[in-house]
Amino acid sequence: MLQRENHLFGYTRSKRSQGSVPAGLTLAGDLASVFNARWVRAWCCADPLRPPRLHRAQLLSGIKLLALYAQREGGNTLETEVERHQVGELALAINSFYGPDIGEPNWPAGDVSVQLMVSAELNNPEPILNGLVRTRCLLGPVLEDYLERLKGQVPPPPFERIFTLLNGLNFRDFLDITLYLYFEQSQMLEELMSTNKMAYIDIRLPKRYVSGKNMANWAQPMAASLDYLPSLVRGSELDIAFFFDMTIFRQFPLWRSGGYKYFLIDPMFLAERLSSHGFYWTVANGLVDDRLRYQFQCLWGELVQEYVRQLLGESFPTEPQSFLRRPTYADDGSEVFDCAVLLGDGLIPIEIKGSVLPIADKYAAKADPFYQGVSAKFGSGPGAGVEQLLRNIEHILSAEHRRESSQIPSGRIRRILPIVIVHEPIFRFGGLARTLATEFTTGLKRLKIRPPVEPFYVYPFQLLTVEELERLQPYIQEGDFDLFDCVRSKAKEDPDYQLGLWEFITTRFLPTKGIKPRANEKMIGRFEWLTKAQSWRVYRGDYYDHSLAERRKATGYAIICARPVGGDKLLWDEVIAYQEYASAKEAYKAICAIADTEFPKQPISADYFECHVVNEFGVPIKEPE
Repeated sequence: MLQRENHLFGYTRSKRSQGSVPAGLTLAGDLASVFNARWVRAWCCADPLRPPRLHRAQLLSGIKLLALYAQREGGNTLETEVERHQVGELALAINSFYGPDIGEPNWPAGDVSVQLMVSAELNNPEPILNGLVRTRCLLGPVLEDYLERLKGQVPPPPFERIFTLLNGLNFRDFLDITLYLYFEQSQMLEELMSTNKMAYIDIRLPKRYVSGKNMANWAQPMAASLDYLPSLVRGSELDIAFFFDMTIFRQFPLWRSGGYKYFLIDPMFLAERLSSHGFYWTVANGLVDDRLRYQFQCLWGELVQEYVRQLLGESFPTEPQSFLRRPTYADDGSEVFDCAVLLGDGLIPIEIKGSVLPIADKYAAKADPFYQGVSAKFGSGPGAGVEQLLRNIEHILSAEHRRESSQIPSGRIRRILPIVIVHEPIFRFGGLARTLATEFTTGLKRLKIRPPVEPFYVYPFQLLTVEELERLQPYIQEGDFDLFDCVRSKAKEDPDYQLGLWEFITTRFLPTKGIKPRANEKMIGRFEWLTKAQSWRVYRGDYYDHSLAERRKATGYAIICARPVGGDKLLWDEVIAYQEYASAKEAYKAICAIADTEFPKQPISADYFECHVVNEFGVPIKEPE
């Protein structure tokens, strides 16, 4: 349904240096010499006998250096050997910052490990499927249910209304246009690389599907002017963190030239805006008031917790009483754990953390500040995940002052499996589970607890990201294995936490048990329906300003639209273009056939489907006589 539009993006080539300006590197007004595909290849292959191999972080570091120091006029045409070698020398210089020089001692292993984790996060973005569905859930049914439970209390500020007033687009509009441009850019990538061209958005040009005004509103929250780039780049190349901190690209994935041209630095940063982590920064960065920004941060953390609770609650359909949504103490009603699972004589206490690592700690490229930040936010720091688990395990099993909870029968607990679920994406890589497990084990030894029955066993601490829980959910729902058995196997086969829990399950546990891989069919079905609905909104002209010009002549086609009724709350307002017909007569014949039978089975949950015949602009068509 979404057709390619060749003039959505402009095309340009590198310009030659003018007059007596020396052929050096430049931050040209149109950025052609920076993002030209030929320029990148020249950088990577300046010397065929000694080609420097650069990864994404190194290329982005080069762009940061150009933003700081490149001349504003002239430029490198990349057409002579000398010019290509200039770029190659810059590449080699950047490469030298990612390891010790010849003859220098090796860098500390801890520092290297932290740097590898940060690079892994940059080079392995979250799948767009998980990110988009989760974001839409957080902004839709999760937020609605959260506000419903707050009735009678002070609600959070109306952040979507604030976002709309500031940017001219609501949350769904922003995500729709982001997804549209992501798909458009993906389709053009091969052509751009093969023709040495670059892509940009020019909001002055007519658009068939998105008006220049809507495009400008969409770009504004995440665009930076070329004139201000030097002041936006954090730090200096004299600090090793400069070569790992790509915050500027996450804050401003678009760079604006002349007030109307927008250049995308890296498609990864556009896709990231669809994820729950990237969308959080879209909204937070647009809130100029510190108090509002803090309130949104708190709200987003609450929504992430509620989303995880929903996933876990759906994971035990045959034993709904096993899931404890928010267990509380009997004495004061305060929370025991964020949630918990009771399986026979086993208790799985769970803490959910929607926090993110502070930028200064995450991208320090040094082990000490990085792990201090991890500990403060997720480990043994006050209110952190490990600290909360230990404190409340001691409360419910205290040898002296035990606190009771009506939802947790502490008198029959023989097994405890502690889990922290995090939203911070860096936890998908490296041995951070080992770091937090060490803090948990150390703290457990200091607890004054009296096991209610013997034998009593506390399983090794486990860490999961929200994405890993989404992947794990179908196995739990179908009863493929018991989490206690799984963690017991992991403790035996991987006592040093070389593998994360999810990595162990997929690479060791499932093959050993002969369990076939499962996809999260619910999430896939949601993604397919959401993207179809997004395509239909774009195609029918929701984001096109019809007062400016005709989009195109009507074709006369008739389209059957379908909307799910009941079932999945996320999809209640999501209408798709189900089938296209050459005439209204054919469409009504088909819709009558559907009414006589039933709507074809779809991979989503719905009681039934409401269907209408419309034209290609979404206007209802009357049934022909």
